[in-house]
Amino acid sequence: MSSTQETLAKLEVVDKLHRLPDSALLTTDLAALFLSSSTTTLERMRADGSGPAYSQGGAKGARGTNQKCLYKKADLLAWHDDRKVTSSMMAAIRKGQV
Repeated sequence: MSSTQETLAKLEVVDKLHRLPDSALLTTDLAALFLSSSTTTLERMRADGSGPAYSQGGAKGARGTNQKCLYKKADLLAWHDDRKVTSSMMAAIRKGQV
């Protein structure tokens, strides 16, 4: 599959994700695609607490760290909207770089 075909396929998936109700639950892979991010970035943000809210399966005392994480579409949209900026200076201030 060419890179153009891959891009078009991803855009189709993103379009379908946007059509889902805000209550839809997305896996890490789908949430990353929805945010135009990578699964690695979402995993890093989960570890440092800077990412969108998510839920994780497993009862108290469950073994292993490989429990499935799910993101509610509404939470992804809210997290994204909270990071809107109108200038690079505003972005730097929000990130604590200035």
